[in-house]
Amino acid sequence: MLSRHTGFARPYDQNPYVRYDASGQQPFLYSGRLDPRLPPLERVETITAGGHTVVVPFDILRRHRATAVKVGGQRAVIFFDPDVTSALDASEMRASRAVGTAAAFDPHLDGRTLSFAAATPGVAVDAQTGSHWDITGHAISGPFRGARLRSLHDLQAFWFAVAAFLPNARLIEP
Repeated sequence: MLSRHTGFARPYDQNPYVRYDASGQQPFLYSGRLDPRLPPLERVETITAGGHTVVVPFDILRRHRATAVKVGGQRAVIFFDPDVTSALDASEMRASRAVGTAAAFDPHLDGRTLSFAAATPGVAVDAQTGSHWDITGHAISGPFRGARLRSLHDLQAFWFAVAAFLPNARLIEP
């Protein structure tokens, strides 16, 4: 159970990291080496398969909201929804800017390899059947309605953290 009665006078309903993820900022409390290939606080999507990791910057995903990649011999598709709000931007979520979110899936379903294109924000369409898929990998319309793509091991993070913890990951550069 969560309680505001902690014995401490803190504004628990306010974001203590306002503008943490603003462009040009340096990572808070991080003193390690920064990889210069991307801004430190660039959001990235990582996918790990077969002992390999691929990193795709959100900058690419904003322009290509259904992105096919290969990771350790595994085909993958990344869906991107540009309309998800940052939890770190403003003191209140309703005032925060949209930064997006991503999710990675295996594009194989029922013995077919599907290819995808962006349809509307947060929705992709497969070229094979015209089914529409949401950011969670569920088919929301078309012949595959009700089906679900298999999620892959993925993580959204800031570039400085990925570069520090996964220095051998392959970066898909903008």
